This record gives sequence, structure tokens and C-alpha cells, in this order.
Amino acid sequence: MKKAIILMALAIILVVSGCGGASTPGTDSSSNAAGGDAETVKIGYTGGFSGATATFGTPIFNAVVYAVEEINNKGGIMGKKIELLKEDNEGDPFKGQQIIDKFSSNDTQFVLSGSSSAVALSEKQKVEMNKMLGIAATAADPKVTNTNDPYYFVAIPNSDYLGGSIAYHAAKNMGVKEVIIFIRDDAYGKSIFNPFKEKGTSYGLQIVKEYTYPVNAKDFNSYLSQGLKEHPNAHIMITGYAPDGGLIAKQARALGYDKPILGNVSLTNAEYAQIAGEAANNTVVAATSYQKENETGTVKAFADAWKQKTGHSPDDYEVRGYDVVYLLKTAIEKAGKLETEAVRKALLETKDFDGASGKLTYNPNGSIQKMLYIMKINNGTVEFDREIDPAQL
Repeated sequence: MKKAIILMALAIILVVSGCGGASTPGTDSSSNAAGGDAETVKIGYTGGFSGATATFGTPIFNAVVYAVEEINNKGGIMGKKIELLKEDNEGDPFKGQQIIDKFSSNDTQFVLSGSSSAVALSEKQKVEMNKMLGIAATAADPKVTNTNDPYYFVAIPNSDYLGGSIAYHAAKNMGVKEVIIFIRDDAYGKSIFNPFKEKGTSYGLQIVKEYTYPVNAKDFNSYLSQGLKEHPNAHIMITGYAPDGGLIAKQARALGYDKPILGNVSLTNAEYAQIAGEAANNTVVAATSYQKENETGTVKAFADAWKQKTGHSPDDYEVRGYDVVYLLKTAIEKAGKLETEAVRKALLETKDFDGASGKLTYNPNGSIQKMLYIMKINNGTVEFDREIDPAQL
């Protein structure tokens, strides 16, 4: 009799502990058994929580968690709470693939990614093989969405538009003639460089120097000294991330460079200005989100709520982190079921979605259409300059 009572108590403990772990947002996926709770919608998040890509992997995840909590507090998706799993890919494409396989083996159908383009390219292959559905909040390399009938989507205009728009603005509105360009040696850096050069040349820009640097580069002084000595009237363009961009800006200003620095959306991350300090002033970039003074809808609602929660306005990554959750939620609800094929078809039909980053419409290959914004970085703040319709490019 005593033995039966002990066994019954152990069974109760196991049941209670299993239920408690399943509903916590941001749970490490390794803690969840295959199958999961049928009453939840499992969503896996893969991004850099360590390494260089943590600069955007972490803020995107923070906004994902916020959106998940908001949705769960309002009853979830079709009455089911979201179960959010998370994995750190460390900015490593191989680990990104392993994570997608891990999610798949855990019966996770939906993946949100805060990964770099290089990692997203590897994740995409696994998502397609496993017939899952993925949405990346960043990853602007056009190759990420070059597949018809896609299973992997993005929530950012691709680099053809990001690189092309800053080239257009520099040539048409700033009167820039010559450019020294610093190219980060990875998929993202090259994906910004190619359209910048192609579009810029067509607009009359002359690329006088091209420096391709390793992703872990710290010292750019020799390149800067040589380039600025040979081409004193040239402007500097940076295709990299906030940490390396900040170092290039700081070292360029120390050598006396006083013209605007041209860059990409990655430089809107606060780490760029933190590293460069005053050297970040007068940086001009193409970004994907901006809250106008008379803004309404989700743009204003999220910006106000985020500022109240965190004390600062959402940056480009946080805005897109919020949007990917609601893009998925809206598609699931439109499909009326959790079956991946139905949800991806619903996602492909997304048009003028009211997102925190503005109106979003999906193209047939999973890339996205939206307005772009030219922003200026001064004194640690990102200021609006003008709007650019991609159709202009």
C-alpha cells in the first residue's frame, strides 16, 4: 500500500512539472519533448544571442517576446497560446541548420529568425526540406528569397533596394561624385555593395576604391589613410554591421575625414553610435522604419508602447521583430488552421499589412515591398530625412 502511494505521488509531480515548462515565452527548445502541448502554437526563434550578430539577434528576440506576450494575454491564436522556443545560432550557418532540424524534430512548424543573411541562407534550405514555414526579421540578401513557391519569407526589403536607395540619395540629393566603399566580407555586406555599385554607377557615382574586410576586422587605418590620401574628395560608404561600422567611422574621423558617412540600415543600431561616439555624427543611411509625427495605426501604437516599456523608441530591428510575430499570427488566422501549407499560402496573399514598420506586401518569392527612409544619425539619435519609394530606383 505504501509503495502504491509513493508511485502515485511521483506521477503527480511529473505531470505538474511538464505543464509548467510548456507555456514560458523564450524557453530553450531542448527542454521541450517532441509532440508538445496540443493546445499551443509552437514557434521557434533562431538568432544570434552571442557573437557579432547578437547586435541584432537579441533586440529582434526582445520584440518577438513582447509580441508573443501581448498575443497570449489577449487569448492567443485561435484560442491557442503561443509556446516560444529559442536557440542561439551564434551567427554560425552550420548551427543555424542544426537548430532548424532540432525545431523540426520537436514538432515545431513555424520558425522566426533574427539571423544574418549568411545564416538565413542555410536555415532556408532546412526549412524548405522539412516543409516548415520561416519568417526572417532581417537577412536582406536577395538570395534568401530567390525561390518561387517559398517556405522562407523575410520582413525587410532586400539589399537591392537598401543598397540602391542610399546610392540614389547620395547621387541625386547629396551631389556625391566619388565613393570609397568598405565591404564586409559576408553575404550581407556583398549584397549591399552590389546594388550600391550597380545603381550608383548608373546615377553617376564613381567607386574609386573597394576595400573588402574580414568580418572580425578591427583596424582600418591603412585602408583609410591610403584611400583618403589618393581621393580626398571621396565619401565613405560602409556595408557592414554596427560594430565594424563604428570602428571605421571612428578611425576615419581621427584621420580628418569630415564628410557624411554613407551606410546601411545596420548602422541605425545603437551600438554604432556607442562605438563611434561623436564620429557617428553626420552618418546617412537607408532604413526600413520611421514613425512620422502624424503616424497612426500599428506604427504609433507599438512605438508608444515600446517606449513606455523600455524608455526608448524602437529601433529598426525591434520593429521588425514585432512585425514577424503578427505577420505569422495573421496568416494562421486567415488560413484557419495550423497546417503549414495553408498558412504559407495565406502569407503569400498578405497585402498592405498594417505593421509596426508600415504597410507590408509580400511578393510571390517571399520578399517584401514597402517604403524606405533616408535617416541621419546625429548625437546618438536617428533623424528622418526623407522617404524613398522603391519604384523611384
